Amino acid sequence: MSKISTVKVMGLQRTGTNLMVMMVQKNFINVKITDRRSGWKHGRYCAKRRIGIDPKLIVMVKHPLSWLASAYRWRGKKKFSRFNEYLAQTHEIEIWNAAYKHWLEVNIRHKIFVLYDDLIKDFQHGMDVIGLNLDLRMKAKNYLFIPNGRMGTDGSEQSKQFNPSYYLNQEYLKMYNGLGIGQVADRLDWDVVDKLANETGGSKEWLYELRMKGNEVARQPA
Repeated sequence: MSKISTVKVMGLQRTGTNLMVMMVQKNFINVKITDRRSGWKHGRYCAKRRIGIDPKLIVMVKHPLSWLASAYRWRGKKKFSRFNEYLAQTHEIEIWNAAYKHWLEVNIRHKIFVLYDDLIKDFQHGMDVIGLNLDLRMKAKNYLFIPNGRMGTDGSEQSKQFNPSYYLNQEYLKMYNGLGIGQVADRLDWDVVDKLANETGGSKEWLYELRMKGNEVARQPA
């Protein structure tokens, strides 16, 4: 009998953790996704202490600008009518910094960071990279399950259709003005950003583009 690989998916809310759980379950053979006993998927890594083993870890990452836009639509709108106020009066950027700093410091054998923005651009490539890095085997050659709807917290597909163009075309940037982008760039932990750029392979462009935009804003006269 083939050995079962235990996999844990982590990441901040709105980074595609539910999508990744479904993708792993549907596309790889002999895998078991850890349940809540291994720790909260949006919190600190504590699986070894909780279940006695280090599972193979997938950490979902979303571009800081797209994640902040998603977080605002999900929970920020209830309190802030304007996006810039939300950025200025909350600690969401610092939450992003601290979470990924922690997950970067998790020292286990099998760990991969997956950039959501890249995954939805090429699902096949994304799953191939995960399989290669975590030693997981796809169910069949030329087989790939891709959900049509949004993923619910229970792993079910929701009726509302998923629109990847919002991310692929960076439509979330419409929510920002120069001040907002500059504020994000100024408060990001760039040590974390640089390390994530290396962890996500060929995806450095989106991170360094953000730094450049922040510098452009900073150079503008007051």
